[in-house]
Amino acid sequence: MLVRTLMDSLASYLAAIVTLCVCAFPSWFTHVAVQGGLAPKWAYASVALLCVIGAVLSVAFVRKGLRGIAPSRQRRRT
Repeated sequence: MLVRTLMDSLASYLAAIVTLCVCAFPSWFTHVAVQGGLAPKWAYASVALLCVIGAVLSVAFVRKGLRGIAPSRQRRRT
């Protein structure tokens, strides 16, 4: 039981890290493109939205990890 809870927590923490990476890299490259003049200034709106979505999802996964819940589940396994 304890090992399963630890594995579920680890999976949630890894999901949080992956979510941050998936959202941070495109946001960074969009920022660089705007600074370099390759994208219009309004592209910062998509950067802001992607950062907010990534942060919300990452916090949710970390909270699940603290509770010992797997990323794809709503409650702890019994």
